[in-house]
Amino acid sequence: MRKSLVDIDERGDTKNLTRNGSKSLEEYHKDMEVALIRANMLESNEAIMAHFLHELNKDIQDIVELYHFATMEDLRRLTSRKTYPNGPNNLRGKDKEKARPSKDKSPKKGNFIP
Repeated sequence: MRKSLVDIDERGDTKNLTRNGSKSLEEYHKDMEVALIRANMLESNEAIMAHFLHELNKDIQDIVELYHFATMEDLRRLTSRKTYPNGPNNLRGKDKEKARPSKDKSPKKGNFIP
């Protein structure tokens, strides 16, 4: 099966992936960890991951939910990826290859067979 790539952001950065659009994922994750520590909350790992996922843009949520993640670190890695396999852009590279004209090789001098 062919794999393709879906670009999250053409520039390759991870900014504006949270709902409010003003924080990068790294800033959002750090702020969430600090808030949990300050509140001295002992939430389950599942609750933290659910909260983190809920605050992401809907498009990113939909893509990330297709993948398996067991820990917060797995979820963070998935959300910080620049590309995801199995997306609709799988023809970009193939179209370019097909568009290239094939080179006609003429027989070299002396190698012509009548």
